[in-house]
Amino acid sequence: MPYVNRHTRRPGARPGLCRYSTITLNQYKPKSFQRSDEDEARLKELYSRDSSDWSQSDIKSFEDIMDRDNAREDAAREPLRREIENYFKDLVLPPLPPPLPPSSLWLARIQAAECPYPAIKHFMQIGIQDGLVFAARANQVHIVRYLLEEGGASLMGDVVREACDILSLPLFELYLQHGYHPNQQIPSRNGYFGVAINHCVQDPDVTRLLLEHGADPDVAPFTDSRTQGWGEKATPPMDRTSGLALDHAVARSPMVVIQMLLNHGAHPEYSRPLHGVIARVHEHQLPNAEKEWRPLMEALLDHGAKINGVTYAAGSALSEAVHYKNWEMVEFLIERGASPFTKCPASKEDSFDATQRPEDQPWRRGPELKEYLKGLKVKRREAAMAE
Repeated sequence: MPYVNRHTRRPGARPGLCRYSTITLNQYKPKSFQRSDEDEARLKELYSRDSSDWSQSDIKSFEDIMDRDNAREDAAREPLRREIENYFKDLVLPPLPPPLPPSSLWLARIQAAECPYPAIKHFMQIGIQDGLVFAARANQVHIVRYLLEEGGASLMGDVVREACDILSLPLFELYLQHGYHPNQQIPSRNGYFGVAINHCVQDPDVTRLLLEHGADPDVAPFTDSRTQGWGEKATPPMDRTSGLALDHAVARSPMVVIQMLLNHGAHPEYSRPLHGVIARVHEHQLPNAEKEWRPLMEALLDHGAKINGVTYAAGSALSEAVHYKNWEMVEFLIERGASPFTKCPASKEDSFDATQRPEDQPWRRGPELKEYLKGLKVKRREAAMAE
C-alpha cells in the first residue's frame, strides 16, 4: 500500500494496491470476540438491560471489555502500523510522542448536564476524569487546574480537544505545564482528529504557543480510508507530510500565522497554499486579501510551494485563478512558471477549460486566449534570458 498525497486523491477514496482485497484484509482482522468467559458473561448481563439504564459503573465495565477488544485489534494491526510509518523513514523525522489517553465513552452516553429530571440532576455521579472534561468545556481554568493538581485527574484526549474547540490559550498553557506535548495525537473515531495545531491556526496566540513548544505543522491524519475501521478511540499512524495546517492558515488565518508556520518548518511543497491564497480572496474574502495575495504568493513560492501543484477536484492554482477570472493572478502565475496545460485529476481539464462558465454553451478554446497565454510565456522566457 503506497503513500498517496492527500491532494491527488478524492477524499475518502481507498488507497490503491491490495490493502482492501479479501486476502490482505483478513490479516489485519483479529478474532476480537475471543473474550474470556468472565467478559462474555458480563456483556450478556449488560445487554439484557437497556443501555439507558446502565449506571456509570456499568458503562465502565463495558468500556473495559471494549478496551481489551481494541488492544487485540491494535496488536493485529501492528504490521499495518509499521507499513504506514515506514512511508517516512527516509525523512529521518523525530518520533512523535505517545498519544493522549482516550476519554470515557460515558461522555457521549449519559451527561449530568443533560439530565431531563431536575430533581435528580444534581445527584448524578460523575467521575473525576469526566468532570475534568466538563470543566475544560466551560473554560473553567481554575477548576481544571484544581482537578489536575489536587483532584487526582490527568490529561486525556477530550480535555485537549475541548481547548481546541474554544481556542483557550490559558487551558493550553496549563496543559503544557502538566506534560502535554502539541504533537500528541488526540484519540478519535478512526484517528480523524489528529493533533491540536490543525484545529487552532485561526488563533495567532494559540498557534504561537503550540509552535514554540514543538508542534509539527506538517502532521495530520490521513484523509483516505487506510485508517477506516480503526476504532472509536483510535490513534492510527498519521501523515508526516500532510501540510494541512498551512493549507488551513493560508485560506483563513491572519498573515502572521502563515509566517509563523513557515518560520517553524512548514513545508509548502506538502501543501497547496496557492489554492488557499485564491480561496482567501474569492471565497473567504478576508480583510486586505486583495492587497496581500501577491506578496503572499511570492513568499510561498520562495519557500518551495509547487507552482503547478494540483488538488484532486480543483486542478492547478492557475485553473482556479482562471475560473474566478482574476487575470492579474493568471498573469502572475504564468510569469512564475505555471503551465496552462496542467490537468485536473478529477475532470481531466486544464486552464483553458476552466474559462468555461456553467451558463455557457459547450465552449471551444478561443484563439485569443491561447495567444494571450503563449505571449505571457514568451515574455517570461525573455525576462529570464535578460537576467
